[in-house]
Amino acid sequence: MKTTKSQQKLIAAQSQVKLLWNCACDYDAIDRESKFVVFSTANPFTTEYNNAVIALREATVNERKNAARRAKHDAYKSCGLTRVVGALGGVYYE
Repeated sequence: MKTTKSQQKLIAAQSQVKLLWNCACDYDAIDRESKFVVFSTANPFTTEYNNAVIALREATVNERKNAARRAKHDAYKSCGLTRVVGALGGVYYE
């Protein structure tokens, strides 16, 4: 199965979050497997980690939206319908 661009972005965001989590934990000498941590204010990785988590959330939402769209498209195609772009730019199946 081919991975889509949104799936690749999601995988990249997950690995970035994991990498920054490990760096932040190592900086403060915290066990990486801890479930609840408070990083020090001097930790330079916390801002990057927070931004990476936000990017991961956006990538997750986009992938779910795209997966739902692909599933809907596959369902229409399995019923023998074809995708048509109307004169005003709207997309429908007939």
